[in-house]
Amino acid sequence: MVSRTISIAFELLFPQRIQHRNNEKIYLIWLLIIITGTLLILFFYMTSMREMVKIATVIAFVAAPILAILNMQAMFNKSVPDEHRPGKLMLLWCWLGVAALLGCSISYLLL
Repeated sequence: MVSRTISIAFELLFPQRIQHRNNEKIYLIWLLIIITGTLLILFFYMTSMREMVKIATVIAFVAAPILAILNMQAMFNKSVPDEHRPGKLMLLWCWLGVAALLGCSISYLLL
């Protein structure tokens, strides 16, 4: 599911480089990346559940601001009709949320 979402997101972000016919190839590449990453984490941290939970938490804290920025780009994109696009106050609120997520991520990583 994640690899399919990532492949479609890449197609939307880079339409001139990635065409719809390459979608299956991109899907398979991301699927292999996710499987490889998961297996590496499982093999290296299988001995300690505490370390595995720590890795998952770090990944979640680092990914949250990135996903928030990508979500903002999707909602404020020109492909979204004007009547459905959030206003300037919501844009400010989104940036404050991204700043809070970045602050939490950085403070967690510094602990």
